[in-house]
Amino acid sequence: MRRLALLAVLQTTCALTAAPALRRSRKLALLSTPADDDEAPPEISEDFRDFRARLIARTKGEGLTEAGDEKAVAEGWAYETPLLEAGCLLLGGTEQDFGFGLRQQYFHKCVLLLTQHDEFFTRGVIVNRPSRRTVKGWTVWCGGDVEEGGVFAPNGGASSDRPPALECLSTIKIEGAPSCTEVNKDLYTTSFEDANKALERGYEKSDFMCLCGYAGWAPKQLDGEVERSSWHVASVDGGTLVKDLLARDDDEDLPVDDGLGTWASLMRRLGKDPAPSGFEFDDEMLRAWIAARLDAPKVDVTALADAARRKQREETYLESILDDNGEVTPGVVFTCQALAPAADFLLERQFLHKSICQVIAVQQDTVIMCCLNRPTSRRVALKLGDAERVKTVAFGGDVQVRSAQGGVVWLSRGPLPGGAGERLPAGGLEEGDATHVVAARDVVEGLKRADVRVEAVLAASGVVAFPVAELRRLLGAGHVVPVPPDAAPLDQCWALHAPGAAADPEDAWRRAYAAAVDAASGAPPAATPAELRGGIADEALDRFVGTFLS
Repeated sequence: MRRLALLAVLQTTCALTAAPALRRSRKLALLSTPADDDEAPPEISEDFRDFRARLIARTKGEGLTEAGDEKAVAEGWAYETPLLEAGCLLLGGTEQDFGFGLRQQYFHKCVLLLTQHDEFFTRGVIVNRPSRRTVKGWTVWCGGDVEEGGVFAPNGGASSDRPPALECLSTIKIEGAPSCTEVNKDLYTTSFEDANKALERGYEKSDFMCLCGYAGWAPKQLDGEVERSSWHVASVDGGTLVKDLLARDDDEDLPVDDGLGTWASLMRRLGKDPAPSGFEFDDEMLRAWIAARLDAPKVDVTALADAARRKQREETYLESILDDNGEVTPGVVFTCQALAPAADFLLERQFLHKSICQVIAVQQDTVIMCCLNRPTSRRVALKLGDAERVKTVAFGGDVQVRSAQGGVVWLSRGPLPGGAGERLPAGGLEEGDATHVVAARDVVEGLKRADVRVEAVLAASGVVAFPVAELRRLLGAGHVVPVPPDAAPLDQCWALHAPGAAADPEDAWRRAYAAAVDAASGAPPAATPAELRGGIADEALDRFVGTFLS
């Protein structure tokens, strides 16, 4: 009785999710006595999703006979649903205000299977992000950004000592496997350990999708994202979908499958636009992420020669920036640039592309820099008794600092009157040309006395932090290059932040990078200024500035 009552509820629910133009007439037909055998209600299946699929097919006029019902199920079904439940699919939405081009590119047009949805937690795995990376003989798919274990982390997971968090989807039930749990018809989730034991018992690896990482939501969090159109929710024959994905051939001479075709196919089946306009940038950024994170590194003669050049650059650059104690000297100026095809300053921290940064401190093997050529629309008001002066704030970096000035770092060219400020010693510059870290109170007092010009100081919100090991890698790759002290366009950087300034931040970088390349006689440059014009990295920078700094 309970089962019949449940099915009655499901029948009514499915009728309500049908196409609006057909809702009333179809619902009445389903609830009334059939006129003939062709209009007979579908036979109740043990899988309620099959049952829904038959009802939806009939409602849409796609299968009005018993044979049509069987076809709707056998060929794999997909329909949009308002129900969030284990076994449903989330398709990356195209209606949200802010996409995934600059952050979490792997979520762009992803197909995500929910494996858990209850009052405590929601868990899901991405199923259209294959890779060429392997773990213990298994080809690993990227399931999400939680518990990635370093497999798909930047730099190949070199910063992580944790073992990868692996699990498997299977299209057959693993008899005797304690972890084997049904997700929906012909689709199960099981632990990596039980999957390996199943292979020893004769199961085929081709029946498994090995995933690393997952996506997770707190209670009600996903509901809010769905309401904001971040996701399309679909009920899909997951077993058929996974079988199709696993059956695809991987041509090693071609880029890794970007999964966009799978997403478009499912969107088409849901009656959605499979090729919405305005997402060309996001598509390209997804492909860049896939190339950097999911493709397997190839070792050849060219790669070995490039590794030698990287080592030469690293050693040459380090020699020019280290002090007598072997530490990076505060005050050193760097240019930063995203060099294809690497992911640095393209997939994350896009503001560093074509930037000028100056080291302001070294703490516990971490180099702290301030970005000098990223003006913003933000202003800070300096109280001068009954008056006030307004100062434009630069975007100094993505790491917030704790200070009495609300996270703002103050810099000046030369010391303030009275010698206030800490001199950054790099390069042997004269006192009046060297950058000083100063306190806001000294700036205010100097403005009150009229012996400090507001244009002579720079206010920066946030800093950039590089562990020394990461800085060494970036130096070798050419993504970070030291600038000769006497060639650093600091005056031009300061001028960028004057009220009403129309200076070009890229022009300052271009001058600095050209000087750095000219000075790097012992290290072959990774690229010339002309080779860094245009491209996806420039567009990513423009989007970052337009989104966060304007």
